Amino acid sequence: MKIGTIKGVLGMCALAVFLNAFLMPVHVWAVDKYWTGDVVGNWSDGSNWSPSGQPDGGDRVYLINSGQDYNWAYYDLIPSGFGTPVLSSLEIDSTGSVEMTLIQNPSTSLRVLGVYGPGNLPSYTSIGNYGYGLFIQDGGSFSTEELKLGFLGGTGSFIQRNGGTLWSKYLGIYSITSSFWQEQGVVTIGENTNISRGTYTLDNGTLRSSQTITTRTEIYDNASFVQNGGTHYAYELNIGRSENGSYSLSNGTLSVQTNLGVGYPMSFNSEFEGYSGTFTQTGGTVTVGGVLSVGSRRPEGTGTYNLNSGILSAGSEYIGIGTGIFNQRGGINTTDYLDISWGRSSSSSYNLIGHGKLFVEIDETIGSYGKGTFNQTDGLHVVSGNLTLGLHTHPNPDIRGDGTYNLGNGELTVKGNETIGPSGSGTFNQSGGIHTVDGIITIGSSGIYNMTGGSLTAKEIINNGTIRYSGDEIITSHISNHGEFYGKGTVSGSVINAGILGPGTSIGTLTVDGIYAQDILGLLLIELAGYAQGTEYDFLNITGGAKLAGELDVDLLGLFDPVTGSSFNILHAAGTLSGNFSIHDLPLFSDGRYWNVEYGSHDVFLNVEGAQAPVPEPATMLLLGSGLLGLVGLRRKFKK
Repeated sequence: MKIGTIKGVLGMCALAVFLNAFLMPVHVWAVDKYWTGDVVGNWSDGSNWSPSGQPDGGDRVYLINSGQDYNWAYYDLIPSGFGTPVLSSLEIDSTGSVEMTLIQNPSTSLRVLGVYGPGNLPSYTSIGNYGYGLFIQDGGSFSTEELKLGFLGGTGSFIQRNGGTLWSKYLGIYSITSSFWQEQGVVTIGENTNISRGTYTLDNGTLRSSQTITTRTEIYDNASFVQNGGTHYAYELNIGRSENGSYSLSNGTLSVQTNLGVGYPMSFNSEFEGYSGTFTQTGGTVTVGGVLSVGSRRPEGTGTYNLNSGILSAGSEYIGIGTGIFNQRGGINTTDYLDISWGRSSSSSYNLIGHGKLFVEIDETIGSYGKGTFNQTDGLHVVSGNLTLGLHTHPNPDIRGDGTYNLGNGELTVKGNETIGPSGSGTFNQSGGIHTVDGIITIGSSGIYNMTGGSLTAKEIINNGTIRYSGDEIITSHISNHGEFYGKGTVSGSVINAGILGPGTSIGTLTVDGIYAQDILGLLLIELAGYAQGTEYDFLNITGGAKLAGELDVDLLGLFDPVTGSSFNILHAAGTLSGNFSIHDLPLFSDGRYWNVEYGSHDVFLNVEGAQAPVPEPATMLLLGSGLLGLVGLRRKFKK
């Protein structure tokens, strides 16, 4: 090789060594630097340090106040030509009750990065390990491998008050007296944020986490996150990973790219199963790209979401993998899927108790495997797909979906179909409000619909379970009854009875504003307790025609004993009345009386005929009393 070429190669190597020494971060431990400044001092003043001279690249820096009531160190502009040192570590702490404060001035840059020491330990910034430490960022940029506040039980605080930027691979708030207060500026966390027993307050500015699969923000051990404004971007957010955690949003925006767990970690491989977490939203906007899960897997843990105002949007919402409670007093909640009590041992509820709006864009299930309850006393609830109550059963008899919907006021609209108890147990209790189903309501064999007020509108109702109706009105094309239907009020539509139908929920009048058709499997149950139609005995009033078959079952209530010559008009059809009941199941008399079922062109009468035994003398009443009670005992049990 020529001598000139060799010199060129050596020159390039020397240049590389020069660049590595002066331009690249120093990743080795150089010197331990201790702050010795007076009450107030400047970082760049070398006389404030021991050994003398301001910290250089690779140094471990200790700002520890052991004597002053307070001690402030100003991180000011570095002298020209000195450059920005890359420190190995930075500790801000004190002994006793005094405080040590580092204030970063605008237009400055501070970096604590890389590794240090023989073991190549990661660099860190620790504030308030044992005593009181405070970092105030008035501007500039600060970068550190790990930022720890109150790590060993002290009080560590970080305040970003006049802007600036902070980057840290990890952020940890470890003591109940430690806090991070972001008034404005930008904070970026490269991987995990752990808020344990401390508080993070976001008033303005931007807090973001790297959008990677390993990045999580976790709030637990009685820790809290308070957002009064600004924007918070998180990849995954868990509240209440262990013990209690809380998040309060009054203004600003929270955006979670994947999953938000309240009282439950959405990372299923986590070593923690979750305890209790609370999310309270009184304003602002929450967007969850994946799943919002409310409720711990452990029975002693609970997840609670309080939506009082603001906007919430999630891909799916699971209320109660364990025990979950969602209270909506206002605001707007929009989700593709809503599942209440998905977990096998869960007992959870959604409470729409204010003027809020809930929009489920696809399907909603209440009681998938556990016990789920939806309580609506106000507001608007719209399901664009299907609503199901009590979805699943399981080979284990202790695992059974049990779904209940209580509608006291407000509006519920289902644009698809509604199924109550298809496989598990389902109950719909309506005491008021407006219930509208654009499709078909199907009540399964384990399903119950109790209606004591409000209105119900559906395209069609198929009943294989039980309907008890004493509300304002049912509007439908027709009801196909294969179960039990007891009603007092008006059904605006036809009724096809292949099960048991009884006017009144005890005694009453049921009006069918349409056609009544009873097939061979159907049974009409009539109860008699007196002579007044509709108030003392049942009456079926039909505005259209009626076609009869099947069974007529008549029960006497109490001690009612109709006399000979009594007549009860139990059915009236304004249109044509055709057919007869093929079976008459009627009470028996102990004397010569008997029943005559009379079919007219529009009416069905029950007539009492035959000779009646004379009324006994008072002296013999006592002897007959036991016989009368025996006859009452022979009568069929009250079925309604």
